[in-house]
Amino acid sequence: AALGDPRAYAPYRDEQTPFDETLSIPASQSGGDLRQLAGITRCVRTYATHQGLAEVPRIAQDLGMKVMLGVWIGREQKKNQREIETAIALANRYPNTVTAVIVGNEVLLRREQPEAALADMISRVRRAVPVPVTYADVWEFWLKHPGIANVVDFITIHTLPY
Repeated sequence: AALGDPRAYAPYRDEQTPFDETLSIPASQSGGDLRQLAGITRCVRTYATHQGLAEVPRIAQDLGMKVMLGVWIGREQKKNQREIETAIALANRYPNTVTAVIVGNEVLLRREQPEAALADMISRVRRAVPVPVTYADVWEFWLKHPGIANVVDFITIHTLPY
């Protein structure tokens, strides 16, 4: 609730998929989605900045919403660097809209980066942005990798209710 009861936002419709690296979600589509979401929440959480998602903070600002900005971290270093650089720029450009930056989503679960490399990426972002920085994973990976807790401002845990 302190961050506005964030709702996860993934903009993909119909045949759109995050696996299509050529896809760029139009700002008009994200704008329409966020206008609808504004009726049920004041904060959205994204998972990445690529595929047109870099427009979300601007659109959210225009709607008076907040964003927990996701940074997609995977195996490919060049893509990771682009995500990090874009997120840093957005968090600094929209400090009243971006309430937190989430560096990685279940990266340890997917075993796409080792703990030390992920910790370095999180620390880099923390030094560069004016907002809290976290990482998101299921609870057991926080227990398996306690060093990550030392480099974040708060812990984001995925709980699966089944």
